[in-house]
Amino acid sequence: MVDPARTMRHPAETVLCDGRKRWKDVLADRAAVGHDRAMGHSSSPRQVAILLFGGVQSLDVTGPLEVFAGAHQYVQASGRGERGYEVRTLSRDGAPLQTSSGLTLTPDACLADAPQEIDTLIVPGGPGSREAAAEEPLLEWIREAARGARRTASVCTGAFLLARAGLLEGRRATTHWAAAAELARLHPGVNVDPDPILLRDGDIW
Repeated sequence: MVDPARTMRHPAETVLCDGRKRWKDVLADRAAVGHDRAMGHSSSPRQVAILLFGGVQSLDVTGPLEVFAGAHQYVQASGRGERGYEVRTLSRDGAPLQTSSGLTLTPDACLADAPQEIDTLIVPGGPGSREAAAEEPLLEWIREAARGARRTASVCTGAFLLARAGLLEGRRATTHWAAAAELARLHPGVNVDPDPILLRDGDIW
């Protein structure tokens, strides 16, 4: 669970390159043995799936997309023959949708056409995350996709979808600092920590 806006919480606070904010750790990691479970031997790129929904925060989509696209370009340029990444954006029906800022995004595919083997599942946040978290077919897809993925990550208030899907029960989780209390109230079985900007609990990020 990643909160890219956390550094805006207090303008006077400085996030240091060693993972501390005002001398307080803001990166948290509780790894499980199965975190880096293998996806099988293959020379094809690892599949990264980013879920889209109406009212998604465009930064929560494009930020991770740029990171994985850059990583793939680096791998390709290295010439070492490593797998790299292929990023695909998915929505329930594959139709164009609007982000919270009014930007129109066209998904690469609908959920029914998602890659068979997802390496990394990313669930972004945004004002539309609450409504999306009420869609049971979407939640069921998240559950199934996460079960087969090597790792699952939410960005900002995307944690609400993971929580509603039951993926955060009994785990530590973070979200946008302004939404942390609401996440804790709606999901008392989740150990919500509002301070880290990045938190990993096993195969959930």
